[in-house]
Order: sequence, then C-alpha cells, then structure tokens
Amino acid sequence: MKSHLFAGRFALPAVVGVLWIAPALFAQRTNLINDGTTVEDLAVLANQFGTAGATLSLTPDADGLRAEQSEAYADFPVNGVWFADAVRPLSDAYMVLADVRPAEAFAEKVVGVMGWLDPASRKGIVLRIVPGAFGAAQVAVVDFTGASAEANDSTAGLYQLDGAEAQPLYGSAWGQLGTYDPAAFATVSLAFVPATAADLAVVSNATSRLVARIFQGGETPVGDTIELLTTLPTPAQQRFGYAAKLDTLLLPGGVIGHLKNLRVTGDIEVINRPPTVALTSPTNNAQFFAPATITLTAEAADRDGTVTRVDFRQGATLLGSVPGPNASLAVSNLAVGGYTFTAVAVDNQGASSESAPVTIQVVASPEMRLENPRVDVGLDGMPLLTFTVAGTAGLAYEAQVTFDLQNWLTVGTGTLAQDRVPLTYPAYSDMGLAYYRLQAARPPGQGNQPPSANISSPTPGASFTAPASFNVIANALDSDGQIARIEVYVGWQLIGTATTSPANIAVSGLAQGPYQLTARVYDNAGAGAISLPVLVNVTGGQITPPQLSAPRLLPSPTQFAQFEFTVSGLGGGSFRVESSTNLVNWATVESGAITGATRTFTYPRTTGGNLVFYRLVNLP
Repeated sequence: MKSHLFAGRFALPAVVGVLWIAPALFAQRTNLINDGTTVEDLAVLANQFGTAGATLSLTPDADGLRAEQSEAYADFPVNGVWFADAVRPLSDAYMVLADVRPAEAFAEKVVGVMGWLDPASRKGIVLRIVPGAFGAAQVAVVDFTGASAEANDSTAGLYQLDGAEAQPLYGSAWGQLGTYDPAAFATVSLAFVPATAADLAVVSNATSRLVARIFQGGETPVGDTIELLTTLPTPAQQRFGYAAKLDTLLLPGGVIGHLKNLRVTGDIEVINRPPTVALTSPTNNAQFFAPATITLTAEAADRDGTVTRVDFRQGATLLGSVPGPNASLAVSNLAVGGYTFTAVAVDNQGASSESAPVTIQVVASPEMRLENPRVDVGLDGMPLLTFTVAGTAGLAYEAQVTFDLQNWLTVGTGTLAQDRVPLTYPAYSDMGLAYYRLQAARPPGQGNQPPSANISSPTPGASFTAPASFNVIANALDSDGQIARIEVYVGWQLIGTATTSPANIAVSGLAQGPYQLTARVYDNAGAGAISLPVLVNVTGGQITPPQLSAPRLLPSPTQFAQFEFTVSGLGGGSFRVESSTNLVNWATVESGAITGATRTFTYPRTTGGNLVFYRLVNLP
C-alpha cells in the first residue's frame, strides 16, 4: 500500500538485543516510509561537483521507483540519495531497509540504502549492492560536497571492530554477495546502535556501530555481514533514503535500477514540512517610473498541509497579509528609489518559509513635452488632433485621453523615432472637451500594461437609413491580465456594456446625421483604453421632433412660483431637458427614461427677472 505520513511521534516497543538480526523479526516494529509508487515524500541530494550536467531522477513505474542518470558523461560517478525529508528517527538506534534491484548484472549499476544522513553537512553512510562477476556489498561514506571522486565516495570515518581504518576491501568495508541473484529484488538492511564501552575502548571517538546485511527470499542473509564503527558526528536531524549510483565514466547515462519499500525500525517523528513560496511578479531588477504602482504576486504550496496566508514584506515592514496559497497585493505611490520585497507563506500548522527577495528600482519618469497642437480634418471627415512630441529618441510612450480630467484612457502606444516627432490622434469631437497627455510606457512585465480596443463592425464610413438600427462589435485584449468591462458609446452616450470580448451591442433609433462610435475597455487592474472612433452616417428618413406646448406659470398664494410645459411626440429611449439664459450656453436640468408619448415638466421660476429658455432632446 502507499504510505501516508502525519506529523507526530510514534513509539515502538524497545528493541531488545542487537539490531542486525533478520528483518522478519521486526515485522511488527517497521514503519513503511515509501512503498515505491510515489516520490512526493522524498527529497534528493546529489553530487555538488563533477556532474558535467549529469542529473539523477527517480520515476514511478510498474517495478517501483526507476533510478536513472541523464545522458551525460560525468567527471566522476554521481551519487544520489532520495530521502524522507519529513521523517527522522528519535534515537540513535534504528535500522533502515529497502528493496532494490539493479537494472542489469553489471558492476556499474549500483543500488542500495542510505542512513546516518545529515542534510546539513550533506554526508551519509550507504550500503549498496555492486552486481556482476565480482559483485560485493559495500559500505561507504558519501560526501555530496566532495570535489573529487575520492572525496565524494570513501571509507573516511569508518573503522573495523579492531580499531583499524576501514578499507574498500573484502573483509573490511566490503563483503561477498554469496548466493545473491541480481535479477530479483533483495532487501538491504543498514542498522545503527550507539557505540558501547567496548567500542569506545577500541575507537575512543566512535559514535555508532553499524551492521550491514542483504536478504533475499528468507531470514538468512546472503553473503557477508559487515560490521563497522563510525566516528561521523551524530546528525542533529538524521534522515535516511534510497541510494543509487552509475559507477562508470564510460556510459552516457541510463537506468541504474529499481527501488521500493523504504522502511525504518525504531521510534520516529514525522515533521511538518514548511510551505514553499516564490514571488512571481515583479521580476527581479525590474524598473518602474515614479510614482509607481506595482502588484506583488506570490505562488505558494504545502506538500503536507495547506497554505493559510501569504505575508508581503518590504524589508522588515509588513505590507499586508492575503489568504493563500496564491496571493496578490497592490503597492502604490512608490517614490524614486530601490525597494526589496519578499513573500512569507504560513501553513496550517504555523510553519513558514520566505521567498527569495525581489529588488526593483523606481526612477523618475522621462520628460516629454507636447508642442504646437492643431486640429485638422481627415479625408473621411474625422477631426484629428496633431501635435509635436519633444523627448528622447527611442523612448517608448503611451498616449492617453480623458474627458473629465480623472479617468485617463490609452489611445495609442509607440516609440519616438527621433527627439521631435509629430503625432496625430482622433479629436473625439463628439465627446466634448478632450485632454491629451503622453507618458513613458512601462516595459512588458514591469507593471500593469494597458488593454486595447477596436471596433470591427460597423466599418468606418458605413451608411444607414434613419431611424437607424445596427449592432456594434467591439473587441478587447489585455496582454497581462483580464478584461473586466467593455463600454460602447455613440457620441458621448453610453449605449451598452459587456464583460467578454467581443462585445455585441445593439444601437437603434438613430436620426439623420453623422455619429462617432467608440469602445472603452478596462482591465482587472483598473487600466483603461479607448478605441479609434468609427465615423458612420445616417441618412434618409426623418424622425419627427417632440413638440413643446402649453407653457404657463403656475400661481401661488404669494407669487408666480413655477413654470410648466408639456411635451408630446416623444419616441423611445431617453430624454434630456436643458436650460439657457442666452441661447448659447445650455445646462442639463433633468434627464431620464421616456415612459410615454406625452409628459409635463414643471420647474421653479427664477428670480431677478432673467429670461430662461428650455429645450428637450429626445435621445435614442
């Protein structure tokens, strides 16, 4: 069955006598750590040097976990261990077992088990099977930081029971395999017990006695039992795992063997593993223009629990906490300077980890000046605004327009070809007053990029017969986010909205005359853009304008207090009542939806004797 690990301590019956007896006697005391169907609970260590690009992998298949080396010629053989990073023995007396089988009966295909592993110093003691005509059981010390073959794989720190330094020889750190069959799985067993007084009398700084045995099809070991002392320091956080090695420089990688059923005897503790987290945006060394607004984005995961929150920090300052595992936080108004951000993920058991830092630079926005504006008329009758931009050649810019001095919409982007460049944009004459500005564009990946919009139907210059009805097809795109809203306008009037692209908005009841059609689009980060206007013309039929009648002043006990009039001939849609004192400047008094063909309007009478004129606009 597949193993399932939970945080906590597991006490097993005390081991009586030595640990190097047959594994069958420990059947009731053995914890299955990994059954060979998954690598989810395993971490990996491999040579730090000498790999020449060679990597080791462990992949589940029908026979267990397949260990193999990538196709590369290493400088010296690459050792690897896949260890249970969340499980450790609670005492120095324990035994590690695993079932292993080499891919072929060649001495290069070496598989085994590792105990006494210290992830901090990256050292461990391995028992492995070397198959072939001169096969052997080998005990060795692997130092994953070793810069040479001799430093990486040796017997340094191992001693025979008589006190002599162990050697890579039969009768010392090696043993005969006897009746071992390389075509079948064998159980490798590596046991450790604290050094006894007798052991210390032989090797005064011994830390443990180890016993290595190999079993295959019974409780009797095949080949020799290897017993040694070690002076390696007891790891503060002992681990154990599967081991494999392609022990040759003549093969460009290949399958080494299969491994399964990693287990351990003795009391163990399953440790809560901290989550992982990375800041995915902004990118390191990104540059922004002041005052900068950025979005910090983090991705977190927890292998043995859940991520409850992500804390975003600028140095030691907490900027905000967001529920995990994936989280975003906007930071605004950053002045010129350097900023370093990190993300800290916290799991459901309180464990936490911090991301690698990301540093950004906020710089002053490059200066651009708009000069010599003028209004022209295009060949299609569209009013055009042309002005000269003075800046630095090669500077990327973003042109924006607003109709209220608050909401700026991107109308175009580009790069200055030289220090002074004329630019032309639509005047958006049907929108009323339009204000333009240029600002330095943000490089891709360094802040939210504006969306874009265009109208694909109707086409510029299209003609319709009054009262005109047609559909406006508006397309929107956002390169680094999502479209939140699309708005379609006829002149200054909002006709309809949509949340997906393309938007298909119906227009009806347009009277004779020219019309500007535009689309505005907003992304999920609040940036907006406006399409180039599409000019269409409505010709032919007439819509009878509404008629104002029966104007009168309503009496009151003290004075003529109100002015009233009736409007008939109202069509569908909406209306706007405007007033003026000079027939030039008109102000909106009231607007709303039309609910009938006739309506009476009543307004307060002005004081001071000024004439007031009223008019009503029937909107489609």
